[in-house]
Amino acid sequence: MKFCRRVVTVLSLLLSLLSCRKEGNVIYIDPDEDKELPDLVYFVTRKGALGDVGYMDDMYRGAVRGAQDCGLLFSLVELPSDTLKAVSTIEYMLDYMQNEEPERRALIILANDSLEPLLHRYDALLTRASNVDFLLTESDDTTLPAHTLKILQYGIYYQAGRLVADGLDDVDEILIASANPDIPGLDGMTGGFSAAIEDSGSGSELTSICFSQTTGGFDDASTAYKMSYSLDGKFDLVLPLCGGTAQGFFRYNRENPGSFYTLGVDCDMQLYSPRVPFSIVKHIGDAVQDWICDWWGGVEMPSHQVLDLSSGYSELVVSDSFDERLTALAGRYYDKALEEERKYAGL
Repeated sequence: MKFCRRVVTVLSLLLSLLSCRKEGNVIYIDPDEDKELPDLVYFVTRKGALGDVGYMDDMYRGAVRGAQDCGLLFSLVELPSDTLKAVSTIEYMLDYMQNEEPERRALIILANDSLEPLLHRYDALLTRASNVDFLLTESDDTTLPAHTLKILQYGIYYQAGRLVADGLDDVDEILIASANPDIPGLDGMTGGFSAAIEDSGSGSELTSICFSQTTGGFDDASTAYKMSYSLDGKFDLVLPLCGGTAQGFFRYNRENPGSFYTLGVDCDMQLYSPRVPFSIVKHIGDAVQDWICDWWGGVEMPSHQVLDLSSGYSELVVSDSFDERLTALAGRYYDKALEEERKYAGL
């Protein structure tokens, strides 16, 4: 499916830019000299990152919507794991914009701050083409010559912790399952959730694990599924901060209706498991969509943008199958959560 999506993207780009003719087995592509070409949006991510049924897919859809809303051309670029090849890919894009399309603007969205180490090693790339802007998501880094966008998560996870403590019965043991120790914003998410559990006085115990000690851990649903057999009966609730790996917990929930709760993370996950009481939704797609539209509309974009709970880009979504009491409780600690988030972030 990913291959098909790339093919469709490339074909759409070519057909919108060019006319073509076929002679025998050779296709000749002729530029339409009279057509004013639209600006471009490149969505750049690591190969294999899409398909997580969550955060990355939502950001991708938001970027597509933003490009469509503004009449911009959109292209998906999946970087190879090899650093030199990844740099070469970015260099090619920049050279093309600088030498072949100097009158057009382009926005290169670098999806997720796992690309930060690469950018620091090759930071000259970011100023190579004057008609290209970069947007790096989920980053605290203000030293790179790129725009950054970050949605704070301490507050929404504080709300989530209070909702677990006050809205769910018999949740004594909680497992926080992270992809790896270095995922963007992990300290804010676990810190907000842990502080809320402590403030509630519920006495619930928190245990943390990681699926990987490196940069992986986001696509290991089979391990999460197998692990669930030993977790069930030991833990009452799982908070999965592990992208597509969480699908393993949801699968186990579907097959074992009386098993532990699993919270939805990043997107509304209630359709994947009857044991999702609510989801901690992060509207990264909407944030990126709005950013693209502002950028294209001529708004002077901040070099570093931090969005707290009041931005509306984070919310708790209670699952339809759970009682209305959860919905009422979900908003009870909003003011406290916002206060604690701003204190945590120094805002």
